[in-house]
Amino acid sequence: MDEGKAALYAAISGFAAVIIGAAVGGWASWRAARHQVVGGAKNEHMHWVRQERRRAYGRVIQAVQELSHGERALPNPDVPPNDYTQSQDIGNTLLELQKAVIVACEEAYIFGPEGVTKHVEALRKSCCGFVASSLKLHQQEVGTEEHSQARVERDGALNKMMGRHGAFIAVCNFELIGEGLNSDSSYIPAPD
Repeated sequence: MDEGKAALYAAISGFAAVIIGAAVGGWASWRAARHQVVGGAKNEHMHWVRQERRRAYGRVIQAVQELSHGERALPNPDVPPNDYTQSQDIGNTLLELQKAVIVACEEAYIFGPEGVTKHVEALRKSCCGFVASSLKLHQQEVGTEEHSQARVERDGALNKMMGRHGAFIAVCNFELIGEGLNSDSSYIPAPD
């Protein structure tokens, strides 16, 4: 009888060990799977943010380049416009190009981070200043002192815009290629 009880106790102990081992193993597997899912979701989100930043930054760069090229494609400001319609077309073209820059900057501003948003804001302001100075140049009577002054202002605004454009490209490059999403590009100073 003692051997029967010993066998029964051994069977019960073995069964309990199996149950406890299965419970502990199942719990450990559940924790590992949960950690993997949470980590995978975080990585997926960071990948999505990086893609959206790249896309938004590219739109800003393209919009500024289109503004610069579009303004150069306008009729020569040193030649009087043929008529009022041509002058109005110049203004409409510049304002449409400016609008594209503003929309692209707003999108990039959404995705940040702070270091980039400072540069986005500086670039947006310089683009608006460039458009205003170009409009002023095209509205001045050719050969006057006001026209000469407007030409100097426009050239200065173009140089300022392109300088900020270069700084924006540099900070985007640092953000996307440098340290990535964990970087602190806020130490790269935005141009005055």
